Amino acid sequence: MLNTEKDRLSSVKFSIRKKLILVFTSVILSLVLFVSVFIGYRVKKSDIASFQKNVLREMKLTERGIRIFFDNTAKILNTLSGHPDVRAADISLHSYIREKENIKSSDVLRSETELKIASLFKSIENGFPEYLEVYMGTKWGGFVSSFEGEMSAGYDPRERAWYGIGSDAKGEVAITDAFYSVDLNAISIGLVKSAYAADSRTFIGNIAIEFTLDTLTDMISKFKIGTTGYVMLMQNDGTILTDPAHPENNFKNIADTDLSNSQRFTELTEGNIKITADGEKWLAQIYTIENPDWKLIAFVKEAEVLDEYYVILRSMVFIGVILLVLFIVVSSLLAFRIVKPIKYIIEILTRVAENDYTGQLTVSGNDEFSLLSEHFNNTASQVRSSIKSIAKNTGVMRDMTETLASNMT
Repeated sequence: MLNTEKDRLSSVKFSIRKKLILVFTSVILSLVLFVSVFIGYRVKKSDIASFQKNVLREMKLTERGIRIFFDNTAKILNTLSGHPDVRAADISLHSYIREKENIKSSDVLRSETELKIASLFKSIENGFPEYLEVYMGTKWGGFVSSFEGEMSAGYDPRERAWYGIGSDAKGEVAITDAFYSVDLNAISIGLVKSAYAADSRTFIGNIAIEFTLDTLTDMISKFKIGTTGYVMLMQNDGTILTDPAHPENNFKNIADTDLSNSQRFTELTEGNIKITADGEKWLAQIYTIENPDWKLIAFVKEAEVLDEYYVILRSMVFIGVILLVLFIVVSSLLAFRIVKPIKYIIEILTRVAENDYTGQLTVSGNDEFSLLSEHFNNTASQVRSSIKSIAKNTGVMRDMTETLASNMT
């Protein structure tokens, strides 16, 4: 019978010991996961906030650099528009509208007025290597430039976009969108300003200073964000003006690149976007520049932004595993100490079921099990005394019965 009870005990599928280990493990695992998620979320949020703060500072510096460049160029345009030689421009400036073939500007018969203006423009170009060309178109269709190369036949400056932008600005400096300059075979951007005669009221034409996208690329590529970050400059219509990391994308629409979520860059004026490019995940932050209506977009690899988060997360996982193993061992030992006296009680009770009241529980410690053992031992002792008394009384009764039977006989 005792062996049968032991077999039943050993065959229990989900014992108290297993339940205790499972409870302790679940509690510790839940606690570790909660702490990891909470701290991880806070660290991740802090890393992203730090990234946004640093990027915003860098993009403001980038905007400042661009603004200084344009302000200096605007000052030069203002100076040129007020120069006496420019104010003296008239119908004598050569017009290429009537030319049937391409012709070099140096081969053109120029008036004295045109020569003075061309010399002035050339001195500006030589003094500022970042400038590609300085030129002027008049309301009579004349054109004079610091460029001495070949001009296109039939060229009419009044039909060009830059001329219209300058006229619409009504004396203020205006910035053109990026355009392809046929004569210079380059993608350029220009600043334009209207010029007036000596009376300051009579409009005579527009002056422009042109520079290539390479100038902006060189300027923006100097600004670094972390070790993997860079800044892209984009027009509001989605045309990429400069992409230091991918120069082949310059003058392309962002929708024609391999950047994911490209439409979001044209929709948003500010904010953050997660994208995939070059097979990696990036965080992009958008910052809008007013006048011109351009956008600065900072790109940084997500792994760099969240580097601290990943380090802390790995550390917490490592510590969590150690704590989990430690608590499993501790809970196993604790469960063993709890279950051991229970198993012994089961054995004693099994012997009692077989009318064996000689078993005694060990009383040790000062807990519930010691109290249970003490009461069990007292109960067993009383049961044994009762059994002995019953046995003794039974013997007496047997003797009396035998005596009575003998007397009756």
